[in-house]
Order: sequence, then structure tokens, then C-alpha cells
Amino acid sequence: MTKEEQLDMFYSFLSKHYKDLIKKYKQFCFLNHMTFDEDVLQETVVKVVDMINKKGLKDESEKGIENYFFQSFKFNTYQQHLQNQKQLKDLNINPFDLELEDIPYSEENVQYADMAAHYIFTKIKEVFDAVTVRNLEIKIYGNDRQSRIELQEN
Repeated sequence: MTKEEQLDMFYSFLSKHYKDLIKKYKQFCFLNHMTFDEDVLQETVVKVVDMINKKGLKDESEKGIENYFFQSFKFNTYQQHLQNQKQLKDLNINPFDLELEDIPYSEENVQYADMAAHYIFTKIKEVFDAVTVRNLEIKIYGNDRQSRIELQEN
């Protein structure tokens, strides 16, 4: 069977069983104490289609397609869960519990007089986009760029 025929089989399988798959995957996430994210499901569909285009399917039966898709979804869900846990762990760090050696320091990167604030902003920059970080800087320090430049020089 050609890769195009395998893709057609995969798409027809998804269209027939999509609602059932979502129920099964929600149950899987619930039982494993993870959050079901339909974006992860859609990313899994895209990745499976790419893999079928590259390598094809070994098991072309409906059960084989379902098993392959479930294994891919399971892997992607675990990866997303681990990434979310890492972000939560990084955001829940109390800077006063850290030793001074634990805080990353580089003179050219320091924009804030307080090292704890610098560390917190470093963690915030890893999670949020530049606009959100800039808005937070303005809210906390004001829009005075000169004071931040002076802090950099000191």
C-alpha cells in the first residue's frame, strides 16, 4: 500500500472515530492526573501525518492505526505535562530561599538593583512573551528608561 493510501486510511479512521478517541484520551488524561489539551491532540495528528509521509505505517489495520496514534498522543501528552510542571516549579521558587550563588549573575545582563527581582524577571522572561514582560517592568519600575540604564552602569 502506498503512503497516500495509508494517509487516506488514517484520515478516514480519524473522521469515523474522532469523538470516541477524544473520550478515550480524556479518560487516559484523567486517570493519569494530567490535563487533556486538544492542541496536543491536533499536534499529534500533524506529527503522525508527517511520520506516515516519511516512513509509512507498519500495521495498516484500524487497530494498528489506533495503537500508533494513541502511543504518539500519550508521548506528546507526557511531554506537555512535564513542560507544564517545570514551568510551575520555576515560577513557585521563593527567591529568599536561594543562596546568592544559586542566582545567575552577569554584570552586563543585570538591569535591576535587587538580585531577587533580577532572578524573578529571568524566570518570568522564560515563560511569558516580551510584551507581557515589558508591561510588568513598566508597572513595577515605571517607564523611566534612564533609571534602568543607571542601574545597569552601577
